[in-house]
Amino acid sequence: MSSSPAELQILSLNCWALKPVSKFRHERIRAIADVLASSPQYDLVVLQEIWVHEDFDHVRDRVRSVLPFTKFFFTGALGSGLAILSRHPLLSSLTIPYHLTGRPLGFGDFFVNKAAGSIVIEHPSLGEVEVFTTHMHAGGPEGYELGNSYRSSQAWRLSNEIRRASSQGRYVIIGGDFNVQSDELPYDILRDHGAVVDAWKESHSDGPDHEGSCSNAREGMEVDGMTVDSPLNTWTAGKNIPPEVQRKFGKRLDYIFHRGPTLPSRYSSLLDDLLPSTSSSSSTPPHHLLFPTLKCVESEVVLDQLVPGHDFSYSDHFGLRAKFIIVPPPSSTNTKTNSHTDLYDPSSSTQQQPYATEDSRGESPSSSTGSGGSASSSTPLRTFISLSQTQNTLTKLHTLVRHHRIVHAPQAKSMFYLVPCALLLLLALTTSSAFLPSAFFSPIFAFAGGLVGFGGCVALIVGFVWGRWEANGLRRVEEEVEEELVRLGGSGGGRSSG
Repeated sequence: MSSSPAELQILSLNCWALKPVSKFRHERIRAIADVLASSPQYDLVVLQEIWVHEDFDHVRDRVRSVLPFTKFFFTGALGSGLAILSRHPLLSSLTIPYHLTGRPLGFGDFFVNKAAGSIVIEHPSLGEVEVFTTHMHAGGPEGYELGNSYRSSQAWRLSNEIRRASSQGRYVIIGGDFNVQSDELPYDILRDHGAVVDAWKESHSDGPDHEGSCSNAREGMEVDGMTVDSPLNTWTAGKNIPPEVQRKFGKRLDYIFHRGPTLPSRYSSLLDDLLPSTSSSSSTPPHHLLFPTLKCVESEVVLDQLVPGHDFSYSDHFGLRAKFIIVPPPSSTNTKTNSHTDLYDPSSSTQQQPYATEDSRGESPSSSTGSGGSASSSTPLRTFISLSQTQNTLTKLHTLVRHHRIVHAPQAKSMFYLVPCALLLLLALTTSSAFLPSAFFSPIFAFAGGLVGFGGCVALIVGFVWGRWEANGLRRVEEEVEEELVRLGGSGGGRSSG
């Protein structure tokens, strides 16, 4: 049965469909397409790692009757692997390549150019909704610290796009494989700077305070939302799983976030004049009572079974499903504004309020945050990142950038020093070829010269071009966070030094 206008159901899945690395790719993609075609309840499906366009074509054709509107996003040399399937009409689309996506010698992520893709759909109850799918940096030979720097940079870029979409009066939904856990900096950036709500935490508010308290793998999946490296996934076998991950029965790397439109403060007074006055004891601005509430009431890990007729899982990631309900506003006054949405739930004093007026300091005028970013229990949570959260983000980012300057920048510089060495060696080989005792040695010297020239070019690209690119990319994010801190009234502080 299809989703009703009062509901919104979303599925996010990393398909693990890279040719020719992913095993049983054809069988698994066809099985995934069959599941989607027989699941008419989904309004939106966001996919990652569906790298081969022919695979996307098969999924698109198979689900056309239930998800007729589709978008495949192209980036880099090998593509982004991102796609969105929608029940509702597409108004526009956008591809957002990330600036830092791995090192050239790391292959994979660098050549696909990790990205986010978005579409704007027209929903019958919510109006314009911008939907994002993303797959952040997966790590490689550069190590965890630099990889987390990349993901932090990507999270900041995505958060800016979320804020841009929200400021255009759109409701925002973000799903994907973020390759971060909920206690890491990129997650904090998305939550605080992007002002998004984690659908899993919203619908599992009665669960444990922290992940890792479960006693078995099934509980870890159902309670903590573990989607990767679960013992229940057949593709986990043979992987080198860290003890901490084994103890928690997997990792939660796949998320669905959401937030609502942002009303610029210059328009709030106009709306207040049009609305009847409310009780002076109410902490809720009167115009918030006009808009419907969108709340995640169910989220679960799905596609955890074996592919029918086979002994392997659908992917090395489980899927994530979220069900939202659309609650009419408590006031039926001025119902013409139903094309916009509000996530404020009057019955919950702790519900995050992505729909709010933004004052000149970037925070909701009706909100207050204390140290660590926790909101007052008597008012909705902040709409944008607070001063203390920005300071915390900048401190952590300084640590990552400092690590890059101490460890990784010298490595890049050493690669650049190989360029003059390669030139000298190439000159020596060329000169020596004129004095060879026999023509037999000519092909050998020519081949050696070619290898040296190729190695010199690689050293130039990795050591100078990408080394500077990487340093400037991290510096750009660092400066943007400092600018945000100054805008909020704090001191930008000195940039981290080597």
